Amino acid sequence: MERVKAQRHIAIRPMQHSRRQDVQPIGREEAISVVKGRFQRFRLVTIVGSGGIGKTTVGLSVAERLSSSYEHGLCFLDLAPISNPQALPSMLASQLRLNDTSGDPAMHLGAHLRQRRMLLVLDSCELVLDAAARLAETLLREAPEIGILAMP
Repeated sequence: MERVKAQRHIAIRPMQHSRRQDVQPIGREEAISVVKGRFQRFRLVTIVGSGGIGKTTVGLSVAERLSSSYEHGLCFLDLAPISNPQALPSMLASQLRLNDTSGDPAMHLGAHLRQRRMLLVLDSCELVLDAAARLAETLLREAPEIGILAMP
């Protein structure tokens, strides 16, 4: 589902958007506050923990609270469906609706995000950890105004 507000681009997959509304973070205010506060000092923040403890719920709550700080909105990407780690840059480019990503999609992503202030939310990173880390490193270097919230 895409919402457009002024010049903001927010790309949230419909399933995740529904989940965010249906699942309320009960008893997670302190965790949400701590993670949100990390973005005052760092551009890359990770939420780690065992499967099923609510990393995605906390992450989506943090992203929602931070969204007004990012002029160009946020982009949520669920990495669980990826079977080929090399497809990660192309998948993100598709989520951002970038048309021409021939050649090196990571380079196109860097160029696209270079002039944007946007939060990227990467869920299920543990399945493609090395590829996610390489992409995050590239994007943080190429796009100085983006933030990344990763949930391995």
